[in-house]
Amino acid sequence: MKQSLVIVCLAFFMFSSGCSAQPYLSPDIPEASRILDSSGELIAVISRENRIPVLPGSVSKYMLDAIVAIEDSRFYKHHGVDPVGMSRALYRNLTAGRVLEGGSTITQQLAKNLYLKPERTVRRKLEELFITAQLERKYTKQEILNMYLNQIYFGQGAYGVEAAARTYFNKSAKDLGLAESAMLAGIPRAPSDYSPSINFDAAKARQKAVLGRMVALGMIDQETAERAGKDYLQPSKTRVSSSKAPYFTNEISNFFEHHYQDGLELLYSGGLTIYTTLDLKMQEAAETALVAGLKNSDPALNGTIVALDPQTGQIKAMVGGKDFNSSQYNRSFSKIQPGSTFKPFLCAAAIDQGFTAGTTITCEPVSFLQADGTVYSPYDFNEGYHYRPFTLKEALYTSDNVVAVILNNLVGPSVTADYAKRMGIE
Repeated sequence: MKQSLVIVCLAFFMFSSGCSAQPYLSPDIPEASRILDSSGELIAVISRENRIPVLPGSVSKYMLDAIVAIEDSRFYKHHGVDPVGMSRALYRNLTAGRVLEGGSTITQQLAKNLYLKPERTVRRKLEELFITAQLERKYTKQEILNMYLNQIYFGQGAYGVEAAARTYFNKSAKDLGLAESAMLAGIPRAPSDYSPSINFDAAKARQKAVLGRMVALGMIDQETAERAGKDYLQPSKTRVSSSKAPYFTNEISNFFEHHYQDGLELLYSGGLTIYTTLDLKMQEAAETALVAGLKNSDPALNGTIVALDPQTGQIKAMVGGKDFNSSQYNRSFSKIQPGSTFKPFLCAAAIDQGFTAGTTITCEPVSFLQADGTVYSPYDFNEGYHYRPFTLKEALYTSDNVVAVILNNLVGPSVTADYAKRMGIE
């Protein structure tokens, strides 16, 4: 009764001060956009923060219990503000002579994270209590807890429980075990201190405290807690990228930025589902092939692979370089001379003029007088010659330079250029 009276009085104070409840009725949690491949498999999650919102029912019960135990043990009993918890925190802090724990409930923390600036004033505290009451009136406890778990920071760049589960344990939040849940639940109070990737000993001590609270609240028994405390955990020390085709997804970001008003805001927080033509199996094969092909070459050498469906023009794979982390420049769009990739246009033009795949041309030293009076002498790989005839088919798949130059001279450079233009080369 006293608690209800406090909330009613706060509501009267806020309305009499000219504050409106309307902005607080619908929490606006930015939702990341998802990019899918041609078969519906997830390629990437796009957001400003590493955050992957989950729906109620998509988080392990161990995780739900662990976060309630350590952050707000009376969460299901109070109506947003917990006088018992506030009194206990005040007593502990005064006894210790320093701040050991806060008195804010999970709903209060959600109100602060969603709507308020981190200033410490009486007015801000009153606003927090008022918004807390609004949240408790509009949402169920399960919805509030789910919003809280989607919002809080877990260190290592992970916002929300799903991103945290993937970052530290490479699994979904619904698959977290007791030991993992207790360790994650201990992080939000002080991510820089309790992140297992930064200070594993501190994280283990915090995990033990969480398990102890769960035992005290009757969520688990002592034997289960001890067994969980002994479980071997090896949290990842590196951030997990949610993108499986970084150069391709980066082009999607560029497209939104240049083709839509506030395009990046729409992409980062609009919760879009973007369907693409990419084939993840082909993409993975292309990435593997590029890295393998450059493995024993000059470290400065880079490359690109683009695979197109010739019937539709759909992009099936795009690798813009061997390492996106070291260079985001997409070499698929490099505006440099095309080199041997131009030879198929030449061969197509030649076949239209009556040459066949079996026509032979010899790879041997040859010179051409240029319009400026200079002499051009082509050569093959490593500045050498094969000194034998090649069929056009063989010359194309071995990419013989000398045969290509001789053939182009026979066909006519202007004919080759016109043929390429007809096929879309500007």
